[in-house]
Amino acid sequence: MSAARELPAIMAIDEIVPGATVRFIFIDGKQYMSIRDLIMHVCGKDKNRASETWRNIPQNQKNELSAFCNTYHFPGAGQSKQPVITFPGAIKLTMFLPGKNVSFGIEVNEKNC
Repeated sequence: MSAARELPAIMAIDEIVPGATVRFIFIDGKQYMSIRDLIMHVCGKDKNRASETWRNIPQNQKNELSAFCNTYHFPGAGQSKQPVITFPGAIKLTMFLPGKNVSFGIEVNEKNC
């Protein structure tokens, strides 16, 4: 298991997504953010739909993202291991997200998120 700094934090990313907060953590000296939190704010989804969106990303795209991904168990009641991604990986992930209503204003494709 990777060594993680035990100080998860919430980072405001208002300049990218107005009003958004995303949990992040350092693992082996690399900064990662919660994939679910990112999808929630980029696509305007609740946590269940954000998790579903991640599950529905095609495997070939997940394979492309795998070098940027890890898992982390955020503290708190009811939390389980969650996928996390580096900042460069997060940019790549946003390009794979379905929908044209991405909060950054990037049109990804014709489907809704």
